[in-house]
Amino acid sequence: MISYLDINGVDIKELESPDLEGKEKIDMINISYHFGSMKELKLINRWVNSVKTIHENMYNYEIKMVASPLERNIWDEAILFYSKEIQPITKKKLTLCPDTLINLEMQYDELAGIVDSYKDAVDLYDRERLFRGRRLTTMNTLPCPAGSRYFRISNNGDIVPCELLAGYNTKLGNLKRKELITFKRDVNCNYTGFCDCGWSTNLGIRGLNEQNEPYISQRYKMYKKLQKLPLPQETNNITMNIDRLEKDDNILKIEGWAFINEGGNSEEINTYIVLKSDKNIHTLVPDKKLRPDVAAYFNNSNLYDSGFFLGISKYSLDPGEYKIGVLIKKDKTDAFQYTDKTINIGSSSN
Repeated sequence: MISYLDINGVDIKELESPDLEGKEKIDMINISYHFGSMKELKLINRWVNSVKTIHENMYNYEIKMVASPLERNIWDEAILFYSKEIQPITKKKLTLCPDTLINLEMQYDELAGIVDSYKDAVDLYDRERLFRGRRLTTMNTLPCPAGSRYFRISNNGDIVPCELLAGYNTKLGNLKRKELITFKRDVNCNYTGFCDCGWSTNLGIRGLNEQNEPYISQRYKMYKKLQKLPLPQETNNITMNIDRLEKDDNILKIEGWAFINEGGNSEEINTYIVLKSDKNIHTLVPDKKLRPDVAAYFNNSNLYDSGFFLGISKYSLDPGEYKIGVLIKKDKTDAFQYTDKTINIGSSSN
């Protein structure tokens, strides 16, 4: 029995045919609504047809959209499209979900306001269903469920904790052969920091094989591009702070906020973390974080998205002492400044 089948809704790879044998064993199908990505890739019509197929074949399903604050500018467009093109077919409301990689409590109030504005078209995903006993991390985000509550099951029956780990010797068994293998939580995820599932505790860059892996995300491509660009000269026009700098046996964590002194909307800028040693320079892509406290302190609502969080594997950095800097790109303007922080990365043995 599959209690919850999560599909992208564009190409129904999980369902080999609409009349899949044993479909009565699927309790619920979640159809993901990634409006921004589908619009960019011109896949909206294909997604609509897939929804029609699932609906016409009388599956039990729901449609959810991750309303990430990072895509706030397209929320209205996505909801209006759904209410006009999809709701008349399904007679179902669109369920809005928070971004589990961003502070959850900050998001629920804003999403509740969106629900009030579009009460006939959307609902808010219930908190109890989202948490389901999972403990929040210190970042108030949910840990990745891969390998515990989330699995990728291929058509040949292979079970893996995440679709991006398929073929990397992380199989948990095979459903058709009724095989199950104990999953070790310390498995090295080569996509950490780049995947959409949330297993973002580090980067693990060295494990990637760019030539053999066709699913490298846009974020990883951006990382590769940044490494080829020379760092600008220090401009000393950034206001910033590193709130947290931690290192354990495996992970380096950097959290803080930054903005260019000349102002402007923090949504319109891209912030990067620079780690520089005597031998290496890494320009890394952190997650954006909501910082209403920074906006309130400076009495500037444009700084709402000025926060960042970076988690990087210690093993993806060569040993050495690294200076920590912040690079901000806005339009064609670069601002770059080192902080007063340094971090020492030892060898893999320490």
